[in-house]
Amino acid sequence: MNSMPLDYMDDMPTAMRRYLKYYGWHFNKAAYEFAASMMWKEDASGKRQRVPMMSREEVDALLRANNVVIDNNGTYDYVYWAMQCKADLMPDAIEDAKHHALYVKRMMNDADTTDEAAFRCFYIKAVGSGVGVPFEDFLD
Repeated sequence: MNSMPLDYMDDMPTAMRRYLKYYGWHFNKAAYEFAASMMWKEDASGKRQRVPMMSREEVDALLRANNVVIDNNGTYDYVYWAMQCKADLMPDAIEDAKHHALYVKRMMNDADTTDEAAFRCFYIKAVGSGVGVPFEDFLD
């Protein structure tokens, strides 16, 4: 896509602008860990349960075990997609590890969006939920 994002001219907090300067609309480890810490699902009784966070090493092992290669894995974006799938789609829509891995690849290679989709997805969910994103905590 060659069009300018609609948020390009938004008045952003200084820490957010600094984060985007260094990482763009992509996850670093600290931002991923914050996003993953906010993922919940309901158990069989309807009680809210925190979804255990997947580490980058766990996601890499998931991909390797299922012979799935991610071309662009320099950021934590693919780790976010794995965690998002685990929290929102498993086991109802995605039933097994093979399809979990394929979901991650599909999201990373989605032809009708930019490579910024993972972080933008997280950010819009946070904004929509009224959750403040502590960008200053994500900076090294």
